[in-house]
Parts: sequence; structure tokens; C-alpha cells
Amino acid sequence: MRRPIASREDVMRACLLLQVLEERAVSQLPLFIAAFADVDPETSAVFQQLLTDERRHLGYCHAIALHDETLTRYRQVEARVFGKGTMTNLTYVIEQGMIDGAGWKLLATVGPHVAGSRP
Repeated sequence: MRRPIASREDVMRACLLLQVLEERAVSQLPLFIAAFADVDPETSAVFQQLLTDERRHLGYCHAIALHDETLTRYRQVEARVFGKGTMTNLTYVIEQGMIDGAGWKLLATVGPHVAGSRP
């Protein structure tokens, strides 16, 4: 990521990285669609359009990038980064008093120890 894309292998790696990011979006966007459906249908529709686009992008990635070892490594890195970001956000929200409850605090405490990579 620190140098320009200059080779076929660089293109493959860039596509694999995009694939991993698109996979996260495709798995998460349905949650936003459902959450906004009743309270803000227009926002829900925007998320639906994003999901449609992300699924199409994921199809491009599948067609271009076929390097399982690198893809597995990128998925593991993305899962760790996503998990750290999620736990940092949850800890901040608890510390600011935005949410309360033993269940959330337990999740913030044990979450980093049980988080694993996604398949």
C-alpha cells in the first residue's frame, strides 16, 4: 500500500483487498437496511442501493482475483482491524455513558479475547 500499483501481482493484491472490504460491506449492510426500514425508509433505500453496488463489486473481485493464500491473510487482517475498531468504539460509548448495562460491559471486556477471523 506504500507504493504505486506497478505489476500484475500488485493488481491482484489490490483486487483481493477490495474483495475483503466488499465482503464486510455485503455482510453488514443488511443490518442497516433493516434498522432504518421503519424509521427512515429513504435511508434504508440508500443502503439497499449500496448493497446492490457492493454485491456487483464483489462479483468483479471474484472474477479478477484468485489467490487463496493472500485472500486468507487479508481476511484475517481485516477481521482483526474491524474487531479492534468495534471494541474501541464500544469502550468509548460505555465510558461516555451513552449506553449502560452489565451485558455491554462484559462484551467490551471479553470481546477482544474471543474475536476471531471470519470464514
